[in-house]
Amino acid sequence: MGWQQTHRWRVHWFDKWERVLDDAVDSFPEHPHWPNVLLRILFEVPSPDRKTIALVLDHGVPIAMVGLRIRGDWYMPLSQYFIPDFLMVGKQELVGSVLMRLHVPLNVSWWRMLSEPPSSSRTVHTVRTRTAPHYVVDLTGDPEIHWRSSAHMKALRNIRNRCREFAFAVNPPGGAEWIIRNWSKHWKIGPEEIEDRIVAARYLEGLEKHYSLLLLDRGKVSAGTTFVVHRRELVALVTHRDESYDHYGTGTRLMDLAIQWAKQSGFQRLDLGTTQSYKGRWAPISSQQWVMLEICPELYYRIHQLTSYGRRLRGMLHDNKLARCVFGWMPRRIKDIVTTPHGEH
Repeated sequence: MGWQQTHRWRVHWFDKWERVLDDAVDSFPEHPHWPNVLLRILFEVPSPDRKTIALVLDHGVPIAMVGLRIRGDWYMPLSQYFIPDFLMVGKQELVGSVLMRLHVPLNVSWWRMLSEPPSSSRTVHTVRTRTAPHYVVDLTGDPEIHWRSSAHMKALRNIRNRCREFAFAVNPPGGAEWIIRNWSKHWKIGPEEIEDRIVAARYLEGLEKHYSLLLLDRGKVSAGTTFVVHRRELVALVTHRDESYDHYGTGTRLMDLAIQWAKQSGFQRLDLGTTQSYKGRWAPISSQQWVMLEICPELYYRIHQLTSYGRRLRGMLHDNKLARCVFGWMPRRIKDIVTTPHGEH
């Protein structure tokens, strides 16, 4: 455990879960969308990345707790990319202020947050905002109206007929793990957060906040997709299909069944996310801002910039014979500064 003072706030750092953290979590108001205990569950999942907990005190009173994974030179929230609006537990109106007071280099995805992200400052150095095509199925109406207008309905009827012998399953045992592991293999996702995703899915399925939907061929999984529940909406996470079933159109049939099931279950919208244009068959295009923040102490950020420039210069010199020749005449100390990786001085 370590600590640092920042104005009237004090930040204590923990590399393992301790009783004081349980006491703090119990003192916080419950998060509006997620159980506070989810932070401990994610923190205690084994991972190749080192994890740490920041407990923030105001005059000795706990006000917030942030779980972070350390990847390279940067820290990021434990739930990044798979649990929306869960950057910390504690007083949610302080999210931006807390993140800026941690004094570590943070990479944060501001995903489906109700509050506005902190604006650029001496601490918030990079705000990457991208408006991307976004696809959301309105479940309060008839989704097939859009399918007919986009000429998707004819192909869908043929696929329904081809897949008539397949079974649809919701949260079968091992379903989430099958989808997540196969998705990670297909896209060559590193192991750092895979176990976190699987453990979170199991826990949230028991609370009816996570759903794994699968299409089965006599018990064998042909396709699967996962969703998390956020503000009465289903939010798509990851999907995978067995490509040997592609001639059946199982991915399309699974999405068809998922939308029908979501509507019957009383959800208001199904958020398919952004980027892939095939989603336009299922929902009209809207737009959504995607925001990535780099929150970092000023001095650390400048040092990180300089070392990044040094690495790029080293690469340029390595690729250029003339530059290498000139570089060979540099005084040894200057050469060492340029070529030594960050953290090895």
